[in-house]
Amino acid sequence: MTDSEKLDMILEKVIEIDKRLKKVEITLENETNKNIQLIAEGHLSLDRKLDEALKTLQPNTMYHLKVNHLDGEVKKLKEAIGMA
Repeated sequence: MTDSEKLDMILEKVIEIDKRLKKVEITLENETNKNIQLIAEGHLSLDRKLDEALKTLQPNTMYHLKVNHLDGEVKKLKEAIGMA
């Protein structure tokens, strides 16, 4: 195996790692960070009674978390089929 072939293999691996890293970054930005922010915002209202806060926060927060997750999945699928 020549040095050029070795370099080509290394370059392919670097490109593959770069693609995987970008997917992780996108997931962090679009899903994880938003979900953490939503949960943190929900905790601001905990100065009210805990049971009242949970009644109002839980359904909305869960819907937001689910929508963020599904949005990320749609983006991944679009990318997989070449629409992104």
